[in-house]
Amino acid sequence: MAQILLADDNPKILQLLRRLIESHAGWQVCGDACDGRQAVAKAAELKPDLMVVDFVMPGLNGLQVAEEIMREQPSLPIIMHTIHDFPEMIAEAKKIGIRALVSKTDDSARLLDVMERLLEEKRLASESALSSPPGAEPSSTIEEIIEKLNPEPN
Repeated sequence: MAQILLADDNPKILQLLRRLIESHAGWQVCGDACDGRQAVAKAAELKPDLMVVDFVMPGLNGLQVAEEIMREQPSLPIIMHTIHDFPEMIAEAKKIGIRALVSKTDDSARLLDVMERLLEEKRLASESALSSPPGAEPSSTIEEIIEKLNPEPN
């Protein structure tokens, strides 16, 4: 069962995300946070398989949350779920290690698709790490994975 942590300061968004995720077979919300500091603490405590985080939250914003979490859990896939998708933030998100950015204005199917891809990528990476000799190179770089999930518009 995939454990997913949610972070958003809007209780209605948290409720909608929880319903969406828990309607998907094999997924479970392991916790939620309504501010950035709580999100960092819960990620450390719960060790989720994936995290969905809003950009604008009290305490720490989504970029700061991701940056702190990535220090301790660099392989944790984080999705920035926000209405703020300006180019500078997208570039900073990629630099920090956020794996995908999904707009809150996108159809919920887009968020589910990105979540499925990231969870599958994590599963494959885990299997590969178990079967690869120490020091073997990964098949895809983070940049390649981000590009697949967030293709540039034509």
